[in-house]
Amino acid sequence: MSHLAVIIPFPLSLEPFLSSLKTMECQWKDSHSSHLVLRRLGHIDNHALLEEIDYELSRLRWPPFACSTKQITFQACDEGYRLGLSLVASPELVSLYQKVNFALHRAGLPTPRKRFIPFIELGLMAAGHENTLKNWLNHHALFSLPAFTIDHLSLIEDHNLKTYGQFTLLEEYGRLPGVHS
Repeated sequence: MSHLAVIIPFPLSLEPFLSSLKTMECQWKDSHSSHLVLRRLGHIDNHALLEEIDYELSRLRWPPFACSTKQITFQACDEGYRLGLSLVASPELVSLYQKVNFALHRAGLPTPRKRFIPFIELGLMAAGHENTLKNWLNHHALFSLPAFTIDHLSLIEDHNLKTYGQFTLLEEYGRLPGVHS
């Protein structure tokens, strides 16, 4: 098993709005691979632990809720800069984050020490292009998206170490049977 993560997928219906952001030379993620990472689980190859994680996540329930973007932003990283969308940390989103962490704690994983900062990564820019980044941020400062509904989350196998933005969907949780977005 590779590196696992619990994510909220970004709705494909909003992807056309994002094309206006992809205006500069950058390593942009494919449309289908944008998501909000709730928790990176790391490399897990213990089958019993994987079953416990699946069981605990399958028990999660929450009412669907709206999520909004806050602003276009970036995060510094080893590779340069992650470009993306900052999301509003609504009480509902924070509550879901806490429920996921509590479920994973029950499964046997340690509690994360990092603060939750809702961010959807859209692309990666190498260091040394700070002026281009500044111009891009200024140009898209007023960018906004319609609110979207969070009604499920996913467990994925993340292939970012091999291919930027590629992952395999392992399981979905929280969605009512027969309902697809």
